[in-house]
Parts: sequence; C-alpha cells; structure tokens
Amino acid sequence: VNGKISDFEKSDRILIIGSDITKDNPVAGTFVKRAVLKGKKLAVIDSVNTEIAGFATLNIQIKDGTEAVLINSILSMFSDSVSEKSIYSKNNNTAVETCRITGLKLETLSIIFDFLDTDESIQIIYGPKIARFGKVLYSLCELLNTKWDKKIGLNYMGELSNSFGAYLMGMIPDMLPGSLDLAKKVNREKYEKAWNASLSEVPGLNYNEVYKNI
Repeated sequence: VNGKISDFEKSDRILIIGSDITKDNPVAGTFVKRAVLKGKKLAVIDSVNTEIAGFATLNIQIKDGTEAVLINSILSMFSDSVSEKSIYSKNNNTAVETCRITGLKLETLSIIFDFLDTDESIQIIYGPKIARFGKVLYSLCELLNTKWDKKIGLNYMGELSNSFGAYLMGMIPDMLPGSLDLAKKVNREKYEKAWNASLSEVPGLNYNEVYKNI
C-alpha cells in the first residue's frame, strides 16, 4: 500500500493519524513539512500534541485509544447513502456516541469529512497506535477512490521497521502477505496456489490473544 515518501510533497492534502512522523520517520516528516510550506493542507489527528501538529492546517486531539472509533465512524459516514452533511447531526446516535467516546464535537466530525471529501489528491499516513486498523483505513481509501475516481495514498509510518515488515508478510491475523484481506476468496486462492495448501477464512489470534493464552 505504501507509495514513495516523495509523493507526500506532491499531494494536495495530507492526513496524519496516530503517527508522530517527525520522530518515527524524520525523512518522511521532512517531505510533509515541505508540502505544507508549498501551501498544501495538512490535518493531524492524535491523542497527543506532536511536533508535526505545529505545521497543521487542522490539528485535532482526541482521547487516547479512541482512534479506531473515529476511523470506523468516518468509514460509516462515507458508506452511508444518506446526505453526508446529515450524518453528523444531533439526531444521529452513532455520531453522538462517537463524540462521547473520542471527546470531539459534531462540528469537528463534519470538518474531518470535508477534509477528505474532495477531488484533490490525498495521502493518508498512520502510525503504530492504529497499525492493527490498517484494514479499516484501506476500506476508507477504496470508498474515496470509487467516489472520486482517483487513487488515495495510504502509508504506514512506524518506528519499528521490523514490525512493519512482519505486517506486510502477513503477521496480522486477518491479513495475508501484501496486506491482502484474508476474508476474500480470491486472495486466499492466490496463496493456496503459491503455498500448495488450503487456507481457512477464519483469522488466527492477534499478539494480545496469543499472550493471554500462553
């Protein structure tokens, strides 16, 4: 999924969520800063105040550990056939619950939607805090790609390159090597042929579950 970090500088908009990019990957952070200095828009969503947030057009702080709730809420927003602007209203129970959990306001959710709902080019960067939810972000990118008929960049930027390598090689229970969805038959068939083995569609245990069962 990852593209070239030089693409950050070329993108019209960049969304960073759960990544302290200037610490985790200083080189990539430099390209993001250059993009901002060139007038590109940057949105940062995190539970802590990071250095890159000082360059942000939009800096949003949420409660620690609630990134996944926000991501799923955004995905739901773009999946809904209802008028997008009405999705985050006081009559929408899902939106109200999202605000309660994340500490955000309904108006802020609408601002995040507006940032992503554009025909301009976008690069989404996420970090270790939400690495396990890369699949949800990938689904969001697919929705945006379909809506605007363009490719949205999705990039993992973490401090542990070995961990990222393990992720790409299929160490996430519901993902196959190359960040392919285990649930999709066509993906399983690809590796069943390569490995000459039958693969179950049922995901294995994540590292927390493995640890608890030792």
